Amino acid sequence: LAKYKNYNVNIKINDLNSIDAANDSVDLIVCRFVLHHQKECSNILKEFNRILRPGGKIVIIDSDGILFNIYNDRYCFDSYFEEIKKLPLDLHIGRKVKSMLSKSGFNNLNSRLIPMHFSGESLTTERKQYLERFNSMQDSLNEIFGPLRAWEFMSEYLEALNDPNTELFYNKFVVSGTK
Repeated sequence: LAKYKNYNVNIKINDLNSIDAANDSVDLIVCRFVLHHQKECSNILKEFNRILRPGGKIVIIDSDGILFNIYNDRYCFDSYFEEIKKLPLDLHIGRKVKSMLSKSGFNNLNSRLIPMHFSGESLTTERKQYLERFNSMQDSLNEIFGPLRAWEFMSEYLEALNDPNTELFYNKFVVSGTK
């Protein structure tokens, strides 16, 4: 952290729909894997625009296709996925971020796609990540499926991730721009 000693860095916890910061007061906004958890993002992006200084930079990193892009010929998750789409999540938001930023008044937009493909050891590591994701989603999955079916879905998904023939991928979008 010593190399950042000349920077004025403030970290705050806020409701993104009503950020506790003055207009035009922030130089940089980094929003990483947050927007896909939101029902509606337009107000959040307006808030980002409100607090960002003219010429300030915004960077949004989010996923596209996470959870849904799995294939193993022994498992079919389609019926589960149809139910999961009812959650207040947008697991395909990555492809929309650049357009959303443009509509919110940001300029000089640049979008970069990073394909994330998991096999072998990286599949094992990603399985651990999915276990954490499922633990955080447990209540929502129980609401949608009921406890038994939620447990079945999570167990089958994690079991599929143990199979080296499973294909798992998603895209990570990194979108930057200025005000």
